[in-house]
Amino acid sequence: LGYDMADFPDRGVLHALTMGETLAENTIYLVTTWAWVEAHEQEYRILERNVTHLSKEESGALAAELPREIDGYAFTWRLGQSPHGVLKITRPDIHGAISDSDPFYPDRSVMEVVPFETTAPAARYTARALNRYLRLMYRKLANHPVNEKRRERGLQPATMLLTKWCGMKPAIEA
Repeated sequence: LGYDMADFPDRGVLHALTMGETLAENTIYLVTTWAWVEAHEQEYRILERNVTHLSKEESGALAAELPREIDGYAFTWRLGQSPHGVLKITRPDIHGAISDSDPFYPDRSVMEVVPFETTAPAARYTARALNRYLRLMYRKLANHPVNEKRRERGLQPATMLLTKWCGMKPAIEA
């Protein structure tokens, strides 16, 4: 996109800006996609990476069940262009160097979020909180009434938000 890689704010930030977000300090922004996943033993298998025909009303009802806080991290999600959105996570000691949960290929498992190219403890704590968020989200949404109705109509349920392209507000010289 014309940025030097050292200055690139990451796609999560750019996506948030296209949705009219005002970037905040101590906040990371991740692009999300509604996906259909099912729990299998110790993993979540992805059956569909991009849930189709999810209305704004259905998305809103599911979003109302999303966790708002885990371990002092505040989570806020907004729908963008369905099935995509932005997840904001805020905490004073948050770290943006974390990996994606989206493997980007079909018939795979949701990836564990881990620190990315850093050994900073804050990145480890941020990744751990996001992993807990994703697991809790699945437990709340797997049998949600919206998803039950979608299954009855032969549509894919939306049981998890896959996350990718974490970014933070860039430092801008005045």
